[in-house]
Amino acid sequence: MRASLPMYDLPEARAATDAWWRGIARWLARAGIDAPDALTRDGHGEALWRAPDLLLSQTCGWPLVHRHAGELSPLATPAYRVPGCRGARYTSLVVVREDDPASALDDLRGADLLVNAEHSWSGWQALVREVRERVPRPLEFFGTRRASGTHRASLAGVQAGRGRYCSVDTVTFHLLARHAPAAVAGLRVLARTRRAPALPYVVTARMAGAQRARMREALWQAAADPALAGCREALFIGGFRRLPLSLYRRHMSRFDRPESPA
Repeated sequence: MRASLPMYDLPEARAATDAWWRGIARWLARAGIDAPDALTRDGHGEALWRAPDLLLSQTCGWPLVHRHAGELSPLATPAYRVPGCRGARYTSLVVVREDDPASALDDLRGADLLVNAEHSWSGWQALVREVRERVPRPLEFFGTRRASGTHRASLAGVQAGRGRYCSVDTVTFHLLARHAPAAVAGLRVLARTRRAPALPYVVTARMAGAQRARMREALWQAAADPALAGCREALFIGGFRRLPLSLYRRHMSRFDRPESPA
């Protein structure tokens, strides 16, 4: 079996992520579930999410209900302790350079935008939803849109002037601020999007209900384990909540189709 936690796996915080996984694996073993000793990091997340031997992973809510619909199922959603999060809900941060004159999102109409990926809720879809509240044709709000590949690359692009702004997951932003402060140096948060269900830990949709229950209990135990307090704090993990797939569907299926960056 394989496990991956790719969504917030910063190289600078890898020791904490590995310690967190080892703790989860110990609690899974106590529940009678054979878990790998280490996380799988080779290969793209998409391939791992479709791997027949997947035990546990983490994904964004948008692909969960779109490209991986029927393949993955949410097991538990972390409650992150960073600004913008409330319970198991999170937000996106609209980030500009510190010297940018903008004082509100409306000031960025027509400005160049960096997007990590079109299937990212936090990096694109959440921003489109905010703009839909302002203009009847939201894509006309944006200027040139360029794909960066990752939130970190989007931030680097704004620092370097390759785009005026980007939309970044608040957990990613604060993990970088703590573990790699140069990645957010010279930047400021201009605005926040509305909260959405945070990135869930997922299992394959075909996993039996009894095993899911045991795995969920193991996550709850890991979240309360005093021996794991240090790695949880380093990763801003404050516990777990159980959010149903129907909640992700309701929240992230409000558009007929994904809006795609140019």
